[in-house]
Amino acid sequence: MQHELNQHQIKMQEKIELLTMALPCNSYTLYTEFNHTTKGKIERRRSYKQSKFITKCIKIAKDIDFYDTVFFRPDDCRYILIDDLKEEEYNKLRKRFRIRIKVCTSPKNYQVWLYINANNYHEAGIISVQKHITELYHGDIQACKSNQLGRLPCTRNKKSKYADEYGKFPMVFLDYPFSKTQIKSIEEVDLPIMNLHKKFTQRDQRFEDIKIRYTPSQFYIEAYKEHLEYLNSKEYDIHRRCIDFKIANSMFHRYGYTIEEIHEALINCSEKAKEAKKIETYIRGVLWNIKNNHGKKQLFFRFFRLN
Repeated sequence: MQHELNQHQIKMQEKIELLTMALPCNSYTLYTEFNHTTKGKIERRRSYKQSKFITKCIKIAKDIDFYDTVFFRPDDCRYILIDDLKEEEYNKLRKRFRIRIKVCTSPKNYQVWLYINANNYHEAGIISVQKHITELYHGDIQACKSNQLGRLPCTRNKKSKYADEYGKFPMVFLDYPFSKTQIKSIEEVDLPIMNLHKKFTQRDQRFEDIKIRYTPSQFYIEAYKEHLEYLNSKEYDIHRRCIDFKIANSMFHRYGYTIEEIHEALINCSEKAKEAKKIETYIRGVLWNIKNNHGKKQLFFRFFRLN
């Protein structure tokens, strides 16, 4: 027998249905954090299909104060989050861009979700657009990542600085859209962002040119030489696994080489891989790190000589 929903669960269901209509996607990532009485702090991150995502959010709403943090994001890197916007900057942004959703995370502080309407895209190009908009409107540049999570509406922002005199924390709420009639089509909403995306993809066209001109093995050999010259000029200690990771990370995230092409380059050219007791184990380790976004905080190796 289905349990009757309380008032907050009904509100959560309404807002999450609006959210999924405004940010349509096959699946959504949900991240929760709470303190267990015996196990301490517990973090959970999982991807759900749309219907299951709505159901899970309704369950969270049943005891919302139990959770310290609840974040979400659509599982599509074309959705970008502009974080930590002040009211004045938000008003400037909405005059230039049609936003998908606006979430008020604390008094006069907002998160805005936008969408880059592009079928052929590179993750690096999308992050370039995200950084440009964030810098333009003085948002949080540290939140410019393809897997960046945003706060879930109808939960609480439990940062200590936002607690009131009674120890209560502000509610995160969906400020736009507040009705189904406000949800626009993808083409209508995202045209200005698509134009901006074209500007940035033109700027990064040299990355595509490099991929056309160099096979994966050729790229690795030239990049390795240049990287060694740079490290020697700075008198850094050289760790060859580090160099393998940096070059492979750049090949994947910046220059658009596939995992199979990077695998081929490492087998053919990496001295560290050839010296490893188990070559495939070593290469799988490098590839696992770049695929799971562990390279996002690393500086990309930019191929200056070839550019």
